[in-house]
Amino acid sequence: MTSVTGVQTCALPILEIRDQAGRSPLLLAIRNQYADVVKELLAGNASIDLPSYDGESPLLTASMVGDAGIAQILLNAGADVDTSLRPNMMPTPLILAAELGLADVVRVLLRANASLLPTLRGMTALEAALDPAVRRLLLQATGAKSDPRVRAQQQRKSRGKGGSALASDDAYDYDDADYAEGGLPSAMAVAVLLALL
Repeated sequence: MTSVTGVQTCALPILEIRDQAGRSPLLLAIRNQYADVVKELLAGNASIDLPSYDGESPLLTASMVGDAGIAQILLNAGADVDTSLRPNMMPTPLILAAELGLADVVRVLLRANASLLPTLRGMTALEAALDPAVRRLLLQATGAKSDPRVRAQQQRKSRGKGGSALASDDAYDYDDADYAEGGLPSAMAVAVLLALL
């Protein structure tokens, strides 16, 4: 048995021991945001992409807890930037960070060339992002000249002027301020929807 920067290594995969949920010491250190412990475990050859039993990877965990520093440590150590929790079912680290409004984590993942393509379920980080600052980061990364949600609203408004079946498509429009404040569509929109039922 030898010591690598304080972490014991041996023929048995000690660093891969898991708790009842399948979380390794690395995942637990990330969850608790112990960056120094994460570095020590990685120096001791902890598996960088070993997921928990439910598929939670170290990088996804760093994205979930919003720790951009740990996300960068994992990426520097070779973590898969596009790993996802249960493929086909859950988001990539970028989509999760975008959904949670974690701009610092989104920046780190974008610098590591995280995929902006949709998952197999069709979800993109831009669609998941509700925070205006995160949406701007993602728009810059995609090279889009404008927000597709805003373009869709403008198209609905222009169609409404040409004689829409509804009195006004504007009842369905809400902007970034609504999202940022956690707002919902207006009472007018709810009334229109109920009238259509």
